[in-house]
Amino acid sequence: HELRTPLTSLQGYTEALADGVIEPTPEMLRTVQEEIVRLSRLVTDLDQLARGEHDPRPLARAKLDLSALVQRAAAIASPELATRQINIRIDDAASLPSLMADQDAIGQVVSNLMQNAARYTNDGGEVAIRLRTDGGWVRCEIENTGAEIPSEELPYIWERLYRVDRSRARATGGTGIGLAIVRQIVESHGGSVGARSGNGRTAIWFQLPTVAS
Repeated sequence: HELRTPLTSLQGYTEALADGVIEPTPEMLRTVQEEIVRLSRLVTDLDQLARGEHDPRPLARAKLDLSALVQRAAAIASPELATRQINIRIDDAASLPSLMADQDAIGQVVSNLMQNAARYTNDGGEVAIRLRTDGGWVRCEIENTGAEIPSEELPYIWERLYRVDRSRARATGGTGIGLAIVRQIVESHGGSVGARSGNGRTAIWFQLPTVAS
């Protein structure tokens, strides 16, 4: 279904152009371009997920500064969020234990969660990032204001191509793969993921074992 939708749109536009039913307009060409970008992103994400399941690359584990990764992801997201008057707040632990993890992989986890939060935060809202230690774990939680996820749907948000609101996700560029990739990467590091939603806020988190554990 997710592949068929953009392909159907592209086929409809190109057939109408070929038949002379419609004339090309800037708006129509932008729509075609957006569908191509969305289709390309979906194929790339599906390919990464499939490779992670069937031919995972070895993890390049090294000492990881999770706080620095979070700061970088927030800095990258800030300009776009500022155009929507969305505030980013980072609540960093004073001192985090060492982690041994693949920096590129965990960087993608943080980036995916930031993009997900930004996508569903209401204009004028807030994205809050919290780093905490919990026993032998370091937890990163990214919470955003906006529409809640029904409690009965929370267990399924990690499934590939699952989206709570398909129309809204399509309008904001979501592919329904990002959280599945997050879970795959985190679990390959021996970690876990989770989510909660209520009172106009949704928080998604992951945790990784510290070096000592």
